Amino acid sequence: MRTLLRALLLLGLFGLAAPVWAKQAPDELAGPAAGGIVRQHRAAPALSKPDVNAVPGAAVQFDRASGLLRKLSSPGLATPAKTPRSAAESFLKMHHGLLGLAADLSDLSLLSSQSSLGGFHVRYQQVVDGVPVWDAQLAVHLSRDLRIQSVQSGVMPVARGPITRPSLDANTSVAIAQAAIGISGGLRAPAQATLVIYADEPPARLCWRVLVPASQPLGDWEALVDAATGQPILARNLLKFVSGSGMVFDPNPVSTSGNCSLTDNKDADYSDLNNQRVSRTLLGLDGSGYLVGPYVTTAPTRRRAYEPSFVYNYTRKDDRFEQVMAYYHIDACQRYIHSLSFSDVNNRAQPVNVDGTRQDNSWYSPATGIITYGTGGVDDAEDADVIVHEYGHAIQDNQVPGFGATEEGGAMGEGFGDYLAATRYAEANWAWRVYIAEWDATSYNPGCPSYLRRVDSAKHYPEDMAGEVHLDGEIWSACLWQMREVLGAATADQIIIESHFYLTPTSQFRDGAEAIILADQNLNGGANEDVIRQIFTDRGILVDVTDAASIAVAHPRPSDLRVWLGVVGDPFAPLLVSNRQSQTEWIVPLSAYSAYLPPSAGNRWYVRVEDFARRRVGEITEFRINWAGTDYVSGDPPVPIPDFRGGPAYAYIPSGVVASDFSVPSQATADAPER
Repeated sequence: MRTLLRALLLLGLFGLAAPVWAKQAPDELAGPAAGGIVRQHRAAPALSKPDVNAVPGAAVQFDRASGLLRKLSSPGLATPAKTPRSAAESFLKMHHGLLGLAADLSDLSLLSSQSSLGGFHVRYQQVVDGVPVWDAQLAVHLSRDLRIQSVQSGVMPVARGPITRPSLDANTSVAIAQAAIGISGGLRAPAQATLVIYADEPPARLCWRVLVPASQPLGDWEALVDAATGQPILARNLLKFVSGSGMVFDPNPVSTSGNCSLTDNKDADYSDLNNQRVSRTLLGLDGSGYLVGPYVTTAPTRRRAYEPSFVYNYTRKDDRFEQVMAYYHIDACQRYIHSLSFSDVNNRAQPVNVDGTRQDNSWYSPATGIITYGTGGVDDAEDADVIVHEYGHAIQDNQVPGFGATEEGGAMGEGFGDYLAATRYAEANWAWRVYIAEWDATSYNPGCPSYLRRVDSAKHYPEDMAGEVHLDGEIWSACLWQMREVLGAATADQIIIESHFYLTPTSQFRDGAEAIILADQNLNGGANEDVIRQIFTDRGILVDVTDAASIAVAHPRPSDLRVWLGVVGDPFAPLLVSNRQSQTEWIVPLSAYSAYLPPSAGNRWYVRVEDFARRRVGEITEFRINWAGTDYVSGDPPVPIPDFRGGPAYAYIPSGVVASDFSVPSQATADAPER
């Protein structure tokens, strides 16, 4: 029972949500300029509390809307199979009804079967008559002895059989998508269009999924266009950004010299910079004279460095210098990953374009698989922090294709990129080990040192979430950095990289924390679980439901909502639980408010929800407070949430308090755009 309780804790009781490097391109389209396309990231599903009876030996959570199994966690369910795939499919067939699958699994298509240090990971794509259901994947994670440890399902309820035939051809859908997004000028690569089923909102529709690698607005734009009507449904930017310029050397001249007065000086050479160059061995060159090896290729770069002598000695004024920087630091990073015993983590020649844009911006493109570094300000590929940060995006996209479909997932990606850079170069200047991009930042954030971000933020979840992936990524990177400080670099890095295998494109912060705990369990027998759990609990990501408020809403676009928690009469400022983030459930610790607990006629607690955008309505579905082992449940839900400017919705404990008993100033002071 103790191990099952641990699995239940790993599963988590509620789902949370919220989110590329500075100065990123817009990743949400809204209003008339967007041609009717709506939304950025999909909302996390509202999940039931863990059920330990549905699947013996496991804790299961169901989607409250569809009733389908979404998450399963177990110490290990035995199967009679002899391969990871057959074990996974044996389990799926046995429980196909809970998952909403056909008994013969004909609505699943195998995506991949991977082996990690701690186990095996089998991923499937949901299909209808061979057409993939958009963003609907299912992953089964097994221990080394082929026991089922975790299942994560994004399967959508879709009627069997063909939905319709496309009335539009692929080229027409591309034109519609480009017009709706507002793309101008040439593309960075040809647009692609494939048929998918869009089942997020009934009725399910056949759509063209259009992927447009655009220069203006910059992005790998993914758009869905109704294949029958030509209506644009949604768009989101998949491009992984990093703003900046770069550092040269190992890792950059500011860090190695400690000289905060260094400046880019229009890419000019001068002795204080040149003297910071060091000679490093370039391993694995293919002998062509170009910078090509098993883990890096500069093939996409114009004016490529070519040296038949294999000696690449340049100064930073020479653009070929950035090619050497990118080759050395990415190659060294991948070799470090191999030293941690990983052989299947972006184990390929990573294409890089070190002068692909004049913008002060860099990005990893999931559409092309290429990392592009900008030359605005300090050239980005002169800064190893920027080089490795972008490589972090490539790593995660390789481990979990499509990773970062939620705001919190995007923040996890940015946080991991920052952490990867920090852990690689902490020893270069120990006093400045928490700073990222000290050289790159000299062009936009002067200081001593200049820096883009840091990995020791005091930000706390969820109240410090800003809804911007770089800012929110500081919460995630701070957790990872704390792990490194306690466990050491090699142990922490191995656990963190292993944990990515247990994620899906729609994972949230809580999923990431649970994956880290599971990775430690498989790698180290759970030796570090207490430390890891404490780090994520202190940060607010893992929260005990005792002495806490639990709030849940149902809304098609929860990022329209602000949510407050308080006591009637406002003896303290109401807590802003959600400032238009994408989650639908929250757990709020209340130990700091013991003077107003337990709830009573004299201490009436309320939750207030207000909609700040038009065209969507929802309801408060749950409000409860657990205090000293007793549950106090509001009898008010379900409470309708009016549309924008329709006023707030309230639920109370004890129930029945009227809004006139107190006043919370409305913050709906400006019109909200239609999206």
